[in-house]
Amino acid sequence: MTKSWPEPNPKRWIRIPNPEESVKERELDCKEYKNCLTHAANHFWNGFTCRFCELRKEGKNDAK
Repeated sequence: MTKSWPEPNPKRWIRIPNPEESVKERELDCKEYKNCLTHAANHFWNGFTCRFCELRKEGKNDAK
């Protein structure tokens, strides 16, 4: 009996952001960037951008 592998699911593929694109959309001094990127990868988000960062929306100093 051969093991059948599940069909690839493009919705679960992780898009690794282009560093040049990421720099345009984030502040270089944001100390939460690496944590946010890890969170996005763990939740199988297709992409990641700081535009939707909750800390940034709230105007907190931690994510400028």
